[in-house]
Parts: sequence; structure tokens; C-alpha cells
Amino acid sequence: MRTSLFIARTNDTPFPEIGIAAVRVLRRPGHTIDFPYTQTFCGQVHYNTGYQPEALPLVRRFLEAFRDSEVVL
Repeated sequence: MRTSLFIARTNDTPFPEIGIAAVRVLRRPGHTIDFPYTQTFCGQVHYNTGYQPEALPLVRRFLEAFRDSEVVL
């Protein structure tokens, strides 16, 4: 099973230690965690603030980055 970790940039930039800690916790019981380096913004902020057309390319890129993942955390 491919389990991928999505780290929102709004969290990763100021607090990268949170993503590192999440991976450590998930690996303890034996989970293999994938981190697609092609992930970017998911588009939620754009969508929620009224920029739905501008969000579409971000949503498509997000879906492409996680296309092969069975689980996204």
C-alpha cells in the first residue's frame, strides 16, 4: 500500500519540524511513508477565497502528484 504524506506549505514553511515528527510517528508501527516532491499547494485557499478558476490548475497538479497513492495523510 502506498501511503503518502501531504504537508501543506502554509504549515511546512514556518514549522517544518511538524512534518518530520509526523513521519517519525507514522514509521514507528511500520508504515512506509511516501512524500511526493511534486506536491504543491492543493488550491483550497484559492478556492475558499473566491478564486475557483485559479484553483483548478493547483487542484489538478495535486491530484497528479498523489495519483498512485492509496492513502493520503
